[in-house]
Parts: sequence; C-alpha cells; structure tokens
Amino acid sequence: MPKRKAKKLKRKATKEQLRNLAKGRAIRKRNLLKKRRKRKPTKEQLRNLAKGRAIRKSNLKRKMTKRRRTESLTGGTGDVNPQYMHGHVTMATTDTPHTMSFAVPIVRLPQGGRVTIVEVLKIFWQPAPWMLNTALQVRQIQYIAFSTVSFGNALRAEFNEANVFAYMKIEHEGAFTALGSMGAYSHPTPLVYDLTDGAGHGFLLATDRIFVQADSDVMTPNINTNDFKILYRFKTVGLQEYVGIVQSQQ
Repeated sequence: MPKRKAKKLKRKATKEQLRNLAKGRAIRKRNLLKKRRKRKPTKEQLRNLAKGRAIRKSNLKRKMTKRRRTESLTGGTGDVNPQYMHGHVTMATTDTPHTMSFAVPIVRLPQGGRVTIVEVLKIFWQPAPWMLNTALQVRQIQYIAFSTVSFGNALRAEFNEANVFAYMKIEHEGAFTALGSMGAYSHPTPLVYDLTDGAGHGFLLATDRIFVQADSDVMTPNINTNDFKILYRFKTVGLQEYVGIVQSQQ
C-alpha cells in the first residue's frame, strides 16, 4: 500500500511570543515617529537667526548703496569732488574771431580695458567790461565757444556746430546824448553754462586739447578780454565707449 504523506502541523504562537511581537512593533513605530518629528527651535536659536538675517540685510544695503554711488556718479573713479581748469582769451583784433588752445588736465593710460577721461560739469565765463561809446542806440555782442576742434581766426564757431559743446553770448544795449542823458542794459556776469543732466552726469571729453574762441560785434574800441573756468572731474569708461567718443569729437 502507498505511504501517506504526513501533514505538517502549524504550531500556535504562545502568549509570550505574541506579547513580544506586539511590543517590538510598538517600539519600531515609536522610533519611526521620533525620526519624523521635527524639533522646534529654541528661543535662543530664533534670536540668533533673526540677528543673522538683519546683519546680512544691512551688509547688502551698504554694498548696493556704495556701488550705486560710485558707478552712477563717477563711473568707478571715486572722484566725487570736482576741480577747476581755467584760462584767459584776449582778442587780437576787435570784432574778429580769436581761437586759443588749452591742454586737458589728464593723461589717459588704458588699464584693464578702461580709460579715465574728463567729465565737464559747468563752465563759468567772465567777459570783458562793457563801455557805452556811441550816441546811437546800438546792440553790442560778445561770444565765446568751447569746441573739440579748432575753427581758427577767420571762421566764427556757431552753436549748431557738431564739435561745439558749449556756446555763450552776452548782449549790451544802450545810447546817450550830448546833454548827458542815457539808457543802457547789460546782463550780469559771470555767465554759467551747465552741461549736467538731472542725475549729476556731465559732458564726457575724450580729446587731448580743447579750443576756446572769442568774438564780438560792434565792440570797437573796447578790448575784448575773456576769463573762464571749467568745473570738471574724472570718469572711467570702457575702451569701446572711449573710442566712440574720440571719433565723435574729432
């Protein structure tokens, strides 16, 4: 007769094994919850965190303010306080243009792809003293022009010329009689020519020299003398921008 396979009997877990199994599951569940639970920061940690954020924010504001001040106003040179360049032009002949050349007070040496040039802010002009010398009503005019090229002593530099960056004129009107009565009008001096925009930026000058021309109409026999001062500071620009400025001013 064939042998019957004996059935394997499953033994029931004892009460002690069941208790240990339940206890192990509880321990593992508790450990898992501990790992997932985030600890709240202490008051001291919160204070230190707030303090660190405030310090970083303050440093960021200082850096942004400093960068904005130096780059927008002076182009990175740090030259905030301007200085004066001055000159004097005396006409050789009344009512005839007379041009003089003046060196720009800077030596440009490119460094790291950048060049330092002159930024003109304002020009102050003190024309010759005016003298009424005719009995007829007459208008006497004095001119002065600042340019990056020379117009010589034959051609008057006009306001609409591309290379003239500053142009001023002053008019005097008057008349007198033999009995001593007279009437006259003259503009107060010195005259100021402002080349800055609303943000304090001036005119960029990239030439080695500037040319100042003085002229007059009906000023005989007055001697036409002219004193001027140029308020400027230094500014650093990129090499590409510098080349473009030089080409436009020649």
